[in-house]
Amino acid sequence: MSITPSIKCGEQKLCDQCPVTSVGRDVIQVSAENDAFAFDFDLSLTTVNVWRVIVSESLKLMDDSDWRLKDVQSGNTFVKRLIDNDNKLTNRFRHTESELEQKLWLALSVTNVDLHDREKNEQLLQNTADQISLREGTKDYIDELIKRGFTVGIISYGIKEVIDRVLERSGLSIKAEDRPTGVEVIASSITEWSKNGNADDRTPITLSEELVAKIIDHADVFTQEALKELGLSDEAIDFINSIPVTPNSKGSKAEEMAGEKHIIAVGDSLTDKELLRVATHRIVVCNASENEVKPGSRALSNALLELASKVIRGDKFIEEMRRRFVFS
Repeated sequence: MSITPSIKCGEQKLCDQCPVTSVGRDVIQVSAENDAFAFDFDLSLTTVNVWRVIVSESLKLMDDSDWRLKDVQSGNTFVKRLIDNDNKLTNRFRHTESELEQKLWLALSVTNVDLHDREKNEQLLQNTADQISLREGTKDYIDELIKRGFTVGIISYGIKEVIDRVLERSGLSIKAEDRPTGVEVIASSITEWSKNGNADDRTPITLSEELVAKIIDHADVFTQEALKELGLSDEAIDFINSIPVTPNSKGSKAEEMAGEKHIIAVGDSLTDKELLRVATHRIVVCNASENEVKPGSRALSNALLELASKVIRGDKFIEEMRRRFVFS
Protein backbone atom coordinates (compact mmCIF):
# COMPACT_ATOMS: atom_id res chain seq x y z
CA MET A 1 0.00 0.00 0.00
CA SER A 2 1.47 3.33 -1.00
CA ILE A 3 1.26 6.24 1.44
CA THR A 4 0.90 9.76 0.14
CA PRO A 5 2.58 12.64 2.02
CA SER A 6 -0.75 13.99 3.19
CA ILE A 7 -3.94 11.97 3.45
CA LYS A 8 -7.19 13.87 3.46
CA CYS A 9 -10.04 12.07 5.17
CA GLY A 10 -12.49 14.88 5.79
CA GLU A 11 -15.13 13.13 3.69
CA GLN A 12 -14.88 10.11 5.98
CA LYS A 13 -15.23 7.66 3.11
CA LEU A 14 -14.46 4.00 3.77
CA CYS A 15 -11.79 4.04 1.10
CA ASP A 16 -9.51 1.04 0.58
CA GLN A 17 -6.67 3.33 -0.49
CA CYS A 18 -6.68 5.33 2.75
CA PRO A 19 -4.97 3.62 5.71
CA VAL A 20 -6.91 5.76 8.17
CA THR A 21 -10.50 5.20 7.08
CA SER A 22 -9.93 1.90 5.32
CA VAL A 23 -11.91 -1.03 6.65
CA GLY A 24 -10.93 -3.42 3.88
CA ARG A 25 -13.09 -6.39 3.04
CA ASP A 26 -11.21 -9.12 4.91
CA VAL A 27 -12.99 -10.94 7.72
CA ILE A 28 -11.09 -13.17 10.13
CA GLN A 29 -12.61 -15.96 12.19
CA VAL A 30 -11.35 -16.16 15.76
CA SER A 31 -11.96 -18.61 18.58
CA ALA A 32 -11.30 -18.65 22.31
CA GLU A 33 -9.33 -21.87 21.90
CA ASN A 34 -6.87 -20.39 19.42
CA ASP A 35 -6.78 -16.60 19.86
CA ALA A 36 -6.07 -14.00 22.56
CA PHE A 37 -6.61 -10.23 22.55
CA ALA A 38 -3.90 -7.88 23.85
CA PHE A 39 -4.83 -4.19 24.09
CA ASP A 40 -2.77 -1.12 24.85
CA PHE A 41 -4.71 1.29 27.10
CA ASP A 42 -3.87 5.00 26.66
CA LEU A 43 -5.30 6.34 23.40
CA SER A 44 -6.13 2.82 22.23
CA LEU A 45 -9.04 1.95 24.51
CA THR A 46 -9.35 5.56 25.71
CA THR A 47 -9.43 8.94 24.00
CA VAL A 48 -7.06 10.69 26.42
CA ASN A 49 -3.45 10.49 27.51
CA VAL A 50 -3.63 9.22 31.09
CA TRP A 51 -0.34 10.87 32.11
CA ARG A 52 -1.67 14.28 31.12
CA VAL A 53 -4.71 13.69 33.33
CA ILE A 54 -2.48 12.58 36.24
CA VAL A 55 -0.47 15.80 35.95
CA SER A 56 -3.63 17.93 35.84
CA GLU A 57 -5.20 16.19 38.83
CA SER A 58 -1.93 16.38 40.77
CA LEU A 59 -1.95 20.15 40.46
CA LYS A 60 -5.50 20.32 41.83
CA LEU A 61 -4.39 18.55 45.01
CA MET A 62 -1.67 21.07 45.85
CA ASP A 63 -2.29 23.71 48.52
CA ASP A 64 -0.71 27.07 49.24
CA SER A 65 1.72 25.59 51.75
CA ASP A 66 3.11 23.10 49.24
CA TRP A 67 6.90 23.39 49.08
CA ARG A 68 6.73 23.32 45.30
CA LEU A 69 4.99 26.71 45.21
CA LYS A 70 7.57 28.59 47.30
CA ASP A 71 9.19 30.20 44.27
CA VAL A 72 5.93 31.34 42.68
CA GLN A 73 6.98 35.00 43.04
CA SER A 74 9.96 34.41 40.76
CA GLY A 75 7.70 33.05 38.05
CA ASN A 76 9.42 29.66 38.17
CA THR A 77 6.31 27.85 39.37
CA PHE A 78 6.03 24.12 39.91
CA VAL A 79 3.54 24.00 37.03
CA LYS A 80 6.03 25.55 34.63
CA ARG A 81 8.86 23.32 35.86
CA LEU A 82 6.73 20.21 35.62
CA ILE A 83 5.70 20.94 32.03
CA ASP A 84 9.22 21.94 31.03
CA ASN A 85 10.71 18.83 32.64
CA ASP A 86 8.11 16.58 31.04
CA ASN A 87 8.75 18.03 27.58
CA LYS A 88 12.53 17.70 27.96
CA LEU A 89 12.33 14.12 29.18
CA THR A 90 9.86 13.20 26.43
CA ASN A 91 12.18 14.60 23.79
CA ARG A 92 15.12 12.72 25.34
CA PHE A 93 13.47 9.31 25.69
CA ARG A 94 10.51 9.04 23.30
CA HIS A 95 12.47 7.07 20.66
CA THR A 96 14.76 5.12 22.97
CA GLU A 97 15.18 1.40 22.37
CA SER A 98 16.92 0.86 25.71
CA GLU A 99 14.99 -1.09 28.34
CA LEU A 100 16.80 0.75 31.13
CA GLU A 101 16.07 4.16 29.63
CA GLN A 102 12.41 3.26 29.29
CA LYS A 103 12.33 2.34 32.98
CA LEU A 104 14.15 5.56 33.85
CA TRP A 105 11.62 7.63 31.88
CA LEU A 106 8.65 6.11 33.71
CA ALA A 107 10.36 6.44 37.10
CA LEU A 108 11.05 10.12 36.43
CA SER A 109 7.48 10.67 35.21
CA VAL A 110 6.11 9.27 38.46
CA THR A 111 8.46 11.47 40.45
CA ASN A 112 7.49 14.45 38.30
CA VAL A 113 3.96 14.41 39.69
CA ASP A 114 5.29 13.74 43.18
CA LEU A 115 3.45 10.54 44.08
CA HIS A 116 4.78 10.57 47.63
CA ASP A 117 1.93 10.78 50.09
CA ARG A 118 -0.21 7.63 50.43
CA GLU A 119 -3.47 9.44 51.13
CA LYS A 120 -2.91 11.93 48.31
CA ASN A 121 -1.89 9.08 46.02
CA GLU A 122 -5.19 7.31 46.55
CA GLN A 123 -7.10 10.50 45.90
CA LEU A 124 -4.99 11.31 42.85
CA LEU A 125 -5.41 7.86 41.33
CA GLN A 126 -9.17 7.93 41.90
CA ASN A 127 -9.55 11.49 40.58
CA THR A 128 -7.54 10.54 37.50
CA ALA A 129 -9.63 7.45 36.84
CA ASP A 130 -12.82 9.51 37.21
CA GLN A 131 -11.70 11.67 34.27
CA ILE A 132 -11.09 8.73 31.91
CA SER A 133 -13.65 6.75 29.96
CA LEU A 134 -13.33 3.85 27.58
CA ARG A 135 -14.13 4.43 23.93
CA GLU A 136 -17.80 4.01 23.13
CA GLY A 137 -18.69 0.34 22.81
CA THR A 138 -15.42 -0.92 24.32
CA LYS A 139 -16.97 -2.23 27.53
CA ASP A 140 -19.59 -4.30 25.72
CA TYR A 141 -17.06 -5.64 23.24
CA ILE A 142 -14.53 -6.75 25.87
CA ASP A 143 -17.32 -8.13 28.03
CA GLU A 144 -18.46 -10.26 25.10
CA LEU A 145 -14.91 -11.51 24.51
CA ILE A 146 -14.65 -12.56 28.16
CA LYS A 147 -18.04 -14.28 28.16
CA ARG A 148 -17.02 -16.21 25.04
CA GLY A 149 -13.93 -17.44 26.88
CA PHE A 150 -11.24 -15.40 25.15
CA THR A 151 -8.01 -14.51 26.91
CA VAL A 152 -8.09 -10.72 27.14
CA GLY A 153 -5.29 -8.53 28.45
CA ILE A 154 -4.43 -4.86 28.74
CA ILE A 155 -0.67 -4.40 28.54
CA SER A 156 0.27 -0.84 29.38
CA TYR A 157 3.29 1.36 30.03
CA GLY A 158 1.01 3.22 32.44
CA ILE A 159 -0.26 2.82 36.00
CA LYS A 160 -2.22 -0.31 36.93
CA GLU A 161 -4.29 1.29 39.68
CA VAL A 162 -5.73 3.85 37.26
CA ILE A 163 -6.55 1.22 34.64
CA ASP A 164 -8.19 -1.03 37.26
CA ARG A 165 -10.40 1.80 38.48
CA VAL A 166 -11.50 2.76 34.96
CA LEU A 167 -12.38 -0.84 34.13
CA GLU A 168 -14.21 -1.41 37.40
CA ARG A 169 -16.24 1.78 36.95
CA SER A 170 -17.21 0.63 33.46
CA GLY A 171 -18.42 -2.68 34.86
CA LEU A 172 -15.68 -4.93 33.49
CA SER A 173 -14.33 -7.79 35.59
CA ILE A 174 -10.58 -7.80 36.31
CA LYS A 175 -8.75 -11.12 36.51
CA ALA A 176 -7.29 -11.86 39.95
CA GLU A 177 -6.19 -14.82 42.06
CA ASP A 178 -9.74 -15.27 43.34
CA ARG A 179 -11.32 -14.36 39.97
CA PRO A 180 -10.11 -16.61 37.13
CA THR A 181 -12.09 -14.86 34.40
CA GLY A 182 -11.82 -11.21 33.43
CA VAL A 183 -9.41 -8.73 31.90
CA GLU A 184 -5.79 -9.35 32.85
CA VAL A 185 -4.18 -5.95 33.52
CA ILE A 186 -0.40 -5.96 33.06
CA ALA A 187 1.07 -2.59 34.04
CA SER A 188 3.25 -0.93 36.66
CA SER A 189 1.73 -0.74 40.12
CA ILE A 190 2.16 2.24 42.45
CA THR A 191 1.11 -0.03 45.33
CA GLU A 192 3.93 -2.46 44.62
CA TRP A 193 6.43 0.40 44.37
CA SER A 194 5.26 1.69 47.76
CA LYS A 195 5.90 -1.72 49.31
CA ASN A 196 9.46 -1.54 48.04
CA GLY A 197 9.93 2.08 49.08
CA ASN A 198 11.03 3.63 52.33
CA ALA A 199 8.95 4.31 55.42
CA ASP A 200 7.31 7.53 54.29
CA ASP A 201 6.31 6.10 50.88
CA ARG A 202 8.35 8.68 49.01
CA THR A 203 9.69 7.69 45.64
CA PRO A 204 13.48 7.73 46.11
CA ILE A 205 14.19 10.29 43.37
CA THR A 206 13.96 14.06 43.68
CA LEU A 207 13.43 15.51 40.22
CA SER A 208 15.32 18.78 39.96
CA GLU A 209 16.33 21.03 37.10
CA GLU A 210 19.92 19.97 37.79
CA LEU A 211 19.07 16.27 37.44
CA VAL A 212 17.02 16.88 34.28
CA ALA A 213 19.92 18.86 32.78
CA LYS A 214 22.35 16.01 33.52
CA ILE A 215 19.99 13.53 31.88
CA ILE A 216 19.53 15.68 28.78
CA ASP A 217 23.28 16.27 28.50
CA HIS A 218 24.03 12.54 28.67
CA ALA A 219 24.32 11.73 24.96
CA ASP A 220 25.08 8.01 25.28
CA VAL A 221 22.59 5.28 26.16
CA PHE A 222 22.25 5.05 29.93
CA THR A 223 23.87 2.16 31.78
CA GLN A 224 23.65 1.17 35.43
CA GLU A 225 26.99 2.88 35.99
CA ALA A 226 25.74 6.06 34.29
CA LEU A 227 22.77 6.15 36.69
CA LYS A 228 25.21 6.19 39.60
CA GLU A 229 27.14 9.02 37.94
CA LEU A 230 23.92 11.07 37.99
CA GLY A 231 24.16 10.98 41.76
CA LEU A 232 21.19 8.64 42.20
CA SER A 233 21.18 6.52 45.33
CA ASP A 234 21.22 2.72 45.29
CA GLU A 235 17.60 2.88 46.46
CA ALA A 236 16.67 5.09 43.51
CA ILE A 237 18.39 2.77 41.04
CA ASP A 238 16.63 -0.26 42.58
CA PHE A 239 13.36 1.66 42.20
CA ILE A 240 14.06 2.26 38.50
CA ASN A 241 15.01 -1.36 37.87
CA SER A 242 11.86 -2.62 39.62
CA ILE A 243 9.51 -1.20 36.96
CA PRO A 244 7.88 -4.30 35.43
CA VAL A 245 6.44 -3.10 32.09
CA THR A 246 8.23 -1.09 29.42
CA PRO A 247 7.59 -0.68 25.68
CA ASN A 248 10.36 -3.24 25.06
CA SER A 249 8.73 -5.84 27.34
CA LYS A 250 5.13 -5.45 26.12
CA GLY A 251 5.62 -8.13 23.49
CA SER A 252 7.00 -10.74 25.89
CA LYS A 253 4.25 -9.89 28.41
CA ALA A 254 1.64 -10.53 25.70
CA GLU A 255 3.24 -13.84 24.80
CA GLU A 256 3.25 -14.93 28.46
CA MET A 257 -0.42 -14.04 28.73
CA ALA A 258 -1.46 -15.75 25.46
CA GLY A 259 0.58 -18.93 25.80
CA GLU A 260 0.29 -20.89 22.55
CA LYS A 261 -2.60 -18.80 21.24
CA HIS A 262 -2.40 -16.40 18.32
CA ILE A 263 -2.33 -12.77 19.47
CA ILE A 264 -4.59 -10.01 18.19
CA ALA A 265 -2.85 -6.84 19.34
CA VAL A 266 -4.12 -3.26 19.43
CA GLY A 267 -1.87 -0.21 19.88
CA ASP A 268 -1.61 3.44 18.87
CA SER A 269 2.02 4.55 19.10
CA LEU A 270 5.67 3.56 18.80
CA THR A 271 5.64 2.43 22.44
CA ASP A 272 3.39 -0.42 21.24
CA LYS A 273 5.58 -1.71 18.42
CA GLU A 274 6.94 -4.72 20.37
CA LEU A 275 3.38 -5.63 21.35
CA LEU A 276 2.36 -5.45 17.70
CA ARG A 277 5.46 -7.29 16.50
CA VAL A 278 4.57 -10.53 18.34
CA ALA A 279 0.97 -10.54 17.12
CA THR A 280 -0.60 -12.45 14.26
CA HIS A 281 -3.08 -9.63 13.65
CA ARG A 282 -1.87 -6.08 14.37
CA ILE A 283 -4.40 -3.27 14.71
CA VAL A 284 -3.18 0.33 14.95
CA VAL A 285 -5.58 2.97 16.23
CA CYS A 286 -5.09 6.37 14.59
CA ASN A 287 -5.90 9.36 16.80
CA ALA A 288 -5.03 12.01 14.22
CA SER A 289 -7.37 14.77 13.16
CA GLU A 290 -10.13 13.65 10.82
CA ASN A 291 -9.18 16.45 8.42
CA GLU A 292 -5.55 15.61 7.76
CA VAL A 293 -3.17 12.80 8.62
CA LYS A 294 0.55 12.99 7.95
CA PRO A 295 2.46 9.70 7.90
CA GLY A 296 5.62 10.10 9.93
CA SER A 297 3.81 11.92 12.73
CA ARG A 298 3.28 10.32 16.14
CA ALA A 299 -0.33 9.63 15.20
CA LEU A 300 0.55 7.68 12.06
CA SER A 301 4.27 6.86 12.09
CA ASN A 302 5.83 4.98 9.22
CA ALA A 303 7.20 2.39 11.67
CA LEU A 304 3.66 1.60 12.80
CA LEU A 305 2.38 1.45 9.23
CA GLU A 306 5.01 -1.15 8.44
CA LEU A 307 3.79 -3.32 11.32
CA ALA A 308 0.05 -2.79 10.98
CA SER A 309 -2.31 -5.37 9.55
CA LYS A 310 -4.91 -2.61 9.61
CA VAL A 311 -5.08 1.02 10.73
CA ILE A 312 -8.41 2.14 12.15
CA ARG A 313 -9.46 5.65 13.01
CA GLY A 314 -10.27 5.94 16.70
CA ASP A 315 -13.95 6.76 16.28
CA LYS A 316 -14.40 3.62 14.11
CA PHE A 317 -12.42 1.33 16.41
CA ILE A 318 -15.06 -0.94 17.96
CA GLU A 319 -17.22 -0.93 14.84
CA GLU A 320 -14.26 -2.16 12.79
CA MET A 321 -13.13 -4.74 15.40
CA ARG A 322 -16.60 -6.28 15.36
CA ARG A 323 -16.67 -6.32 11.57
CA ARG A 324 -13.17 -7.65 11.11
CA PHE A 325 -13.04 -10.41 13.76
CA VAL A 326 -15.99 -12.81 13.78
CA PHE A 327 -16.44 -15.59 16.30
CA SER A 328 -16.26 -19.17 15.03
